Amino acid sequence: MPRTEEEKLTQSPLKVKFGEIQYTIKLLPVLKSRDWRAKVEQELGPMVAGIQPMAVAGRFVIAGLSTAIARFPEKMCDLLFAYAEDLPKDKILAEATEEQIDLAFSQLWEIAFANFLPQLSIAKEMLNPRAPSPSANSLN
Repeated sequence: MPRTEEEKLTQSPLKVKFGEIQYTIKLLPVLKSRDWRAKVEQELGPMVAGIQPMAVAGRFVIAGLSTAIARFPEKMCDLLFAYAEDLPKDKILAEATEEQIDLAFSQLWEIAFANFLPQLSIAKEMLNPRAPSPSANSLN
């Protein structure tokens, strides 16, 4: 569920559940968030770059997908605990389900990346406007 404006403005921590226990994850300030995003790029970038769609014998396949899928859950856990360093990692990994880890990571991803996508789209539109179509020019 997306965070409310009030949660964002008051810096409310994320509430997550691992195993049967409710935890909170304090949000990182700007400079630490930048460091965390750089770590995400460092850890996941090569894995994502290794995924290559291709056609083999007339069939669509994705080379490198099995390697990425095998390593991704571990990387996701590492990145979750890199963000939330005060969480009891060993206890959580012993008790949490992968679904719970995925949900917590998704919430961090939303905060760290997805909130900026609308602004990035607006900036792209403003700085690289589309060329008018030829049919638009013929109306003048």
